[in-house]
Amino acid sequence: MGVPPVCPVDQQFLTWLRRCREQGRDVTAVELKNKARRMADQCTVQSCHWFKLWVSRLEVHGLSQSLLGDRLPTI
Repeated sequence: MGVPPVCPVDQQFLTWLRRCREQGRDVTAVELKNKARRMADQCTVQSCHWFKLWVSRLEVHGLSQSLLGDRLPTI
């Protein structure tokens, strides 16, 4: 079994998150989920399957703002 292709949306999402961190911008859990959901909805290629799965798990299991406080953990 080979390595799955890289999802372009994965890279875009991580770039967005990295830029927010570099600019010192705090990203809330709600903002992160909304951004991920919008990006997953735009992706139409098969390689985005894992990103879409991750986003759906955010919806099912949640990324609780109360657990994280006002800031997301450093990635």
